[in-house]
Amino acid sequence: MTAFLLAVLLAAAEASPPPSPEAAADPDLEEEVASVARRVEILRGLRFRQVPSTLRLPEDAHRARLLAEAGPIPEERLAARGRAWADLGFGDPRGPAELDARLRRDLEGVSVDPSGRTLRAEPWVLPEEDLTPKPGEEAAASTLLLTTGVRPDGPPLAHALTHALERQAGEGAPSDDSTDALLAARAWSEGEANLVAIRYLFEAMGLEDEILAHRVDLGEIAGGRLLPAASASAPVPVPALLSFVYEDGFAQAVDWHRRGGFRALATAMGTRRTTRDVMHPERSVPPPRIAGEQVRFVPSGFRIADEDRLGEQGIVALVSAGTGKDNLGLLAGDGWSWDTLLRLEPEKGGPGATSWRTEWKDASEAAEFADAYRRVVDAREASPLTPVEAAPGRWVLRTGGRVVRVEQQGTAVWVFVAPEAVDAALQPPAKPKTEPKPPRR
Repeated sequence: MTAFLLAVLLAAAEASPPPSPEAAADPDLEEEVASVARRVEILRGLRFRQVPSTLRLPEDAHRARLLAEAGPIPEERLAARGRAWADLGFGDPRGPAELDARLRRDLEGVSVDPSGRTLRAEPWVLPEEDLTPKPGEEAAASTLLLTTGVRPDGPPLAHALTHALERQAGEGAPSDDSTDALLAARAWSEGEANLVAIRYLFEAMGLEDEILAHRVDLGEIAGGRLLPAASASAPVPVPALLSFVYEDGFAQAVDWHRRGGFRALATAMGTRRTTRDVMHPERSVPPPRIAGEQVRFVPSGFRIADEDRLGEQGIVALVSAGTGKDNLGLLAGDGWSWDTLLRLEPEKGGPGATSWRTEWKDASEAAEFADAYRRVVDAREASPLTPVEAAPGRWVLRTGGRVVRVEQQGTAVWVFVAPEAVDAALQPPAKPKTEPKPPRR
């Protein structure tokens, strides 16, 4: 039964017509959105303050509007963050900006405005052929409609309308705009939206809970429309981070919903604010960090252009992409406690540097991460690098005109990356040695 339904859903999505370049008023869109909104309210147990109005936009205009809406991080900080990511080993510095754009775009064809009061759809969404199929093309859409009472574009609309509920309730982006916090928040948000979309799809048959008792592959539902479109040109590690947000987020949302419905899911969303807390539901949430407890060294003449936190999932993606070994990435990230990634740039222009401090559950986890990160650096070269300096828990490498310093002190690991020409000048001053005081007589 489940295999049959998945085949129908996949075929129905593939039958969608190509995008139309023209925008036009469409009462069918408004009527369908109102119908889906009523069912989303019941499924989610919340009411819209205002059922979103609808707006048809050509594809280019839709994308332009999404990008014009202010994101959580200014462009100049995204660019600085990208330079820090590239220094660490992610490669293309466009990564943070691309991740931001892909998350704002969300699913193909539909979106809601920041207030949650307007739903936008591209011309190819909800085609007339759903209800009046052409001869020979009626099988997929009509079978889906007869079997579930849902049009092929219904699940993405339910997904978007769940976001509208969230935004009308005033649930915006977290004040912590680090990569780690944003990934965690979006994993919960997208997980909840897809949970509602799946339950909406199977509700008419009374299978909304039964279907979730099995592993649901979002790529097989509605032709993959509940996942963002794949992109062969997306910089590393964007695909892996998007997979975490949508697929891992959905799996965790389903798990918490099984434990206690949407109330349990809301509690997890409100308390589990790092990717570690999303990834490990079996672990308790540690006490919140105190702002300003991190000691920083900012060289004279430099400024902090961006402050970030990669979190456990960011470290998993970095090591996995850098070494080509997914299992090593998972091992390297496990035991993460905290990290602070600073992009340092000169106030008067010139080359900048990257400072990254990571904290770990214990010294053995810290050493394991330091070793994995060394393998990331080595993998960027044709052959393993020979340290120019090495001591227990400390090594310095010169590669590609840059100096990479890694130092472990107990449960902390520092990484510092700078151009060779300025590396020495950016090091913190050595602590003066203090002479032991003579014993009192």
